[in-house]
Amino acid sequence: MPRTDIAGRENDIVKFVPGFSELRLGDLPTGVLFGNLESPFVVMLHKMGRALPKATAIAVNSFEELDPEINQDLKSKLKMFLNVGPFNSISSSSSPPPPSSYSDEYGCIAWLEGGVFTKSGAMSALEMVLSREKGKELREQAGKFRELALKAVGPEGSSTQNLNTLLEVVTRYDL
Repeated sequence: MPRTDIAGRENDIVKFVPGFSELRLGDLPTGVLFGNLESPFVVMLHKMGRALPKATAIAVNSFEELDPEINQDLKSKLKMFLNVGPFNSISSSSSPPPPSSYSDEYGCIAWLEGGVFTKSGAMSALEMVLSREKGKELREQAGKFRELALKAVGPEGSSTQNLNTLLEVVTRYDL
């Protein structure tokens, strides 16, 4: 279904959000800037946008070095913006997993594995893409990101420091 609200402007670059210089208006989902602005998704985004600046801390599963421009912008607008990951995404199989109280009591992981987007299907698609010429460039970029992520979750890394800060903030409250 064509987006009539941005017709002819689909390739315009999103300039109003720092760090999103490669994002086009046509890449945004309906309801973010155009379409049904009364949908539950849009209402939720609006409420979240109003609540986030009031929060004591915002924790994000990423690392500062990945998007420095976006991080600086968010840090300037929020009380405490903390990147605390991605610990689980870069751990090697030889290292023990971080402590977790997560349990899949509802069977979501099994459901996701059996759904349209299976882990093995995603891996097959990635292998096909990465085996071509463009794959070489992607592998080089992935290697750079992996190094940044490993540094961020290291003992003196930004994610480790932010996780410690988050734990300090959370333990101040009697939950």
